[in-house]
Amino acid sequence: MEEYDRVRDSGTGVEGSEVEAHASIDFQNVKCSDPLIRDIRPLYDEEWKSVAYHAPHITLVSDKCPAKTFKAPNGRNFSVMELLRVVEEWEQLDRCRAGWYGVVDLSGTWFEGLHEREDEDGVWEIHWGS
Repeated sequence: MEEYDRVRDSGTGVEGSEVEAHASIDFQNVKCSDPLIRDIRPLYDEEWKSVAYHAPHITLVSDKCPAKTFKAPNGRNFSVMELLRVVEEWEQLDRCRAGWYGVVDLSGTWFEGLHEREDEDGVWEIHWGS
């Protein structure tokens, strides 16, 4: 399965990153599902550098924020690290606009993946769980 499909079909991509009050990712604690050991584990260096999204840009949207397009640093694709940096930047915008009892929304901290919107080709939203 290609990396694009793994992120797209999600839940099996990068998981388990805690999002702090200022919506930053603790990259030291990012882990991935590993079906071979039936557990989660830290990412290996080569996994951080591997291609996670095969496109020169990605557009994210949520119910709280208008769509924003992010460009791949190399103009071709995003590595796992680069895509997580996009998620981090997006969450700084999105969570702060949540208006959740007047504070940043911390209700979902388990990254469940990127999901393409059914009605908008090439537009993605981030799913979080608890």
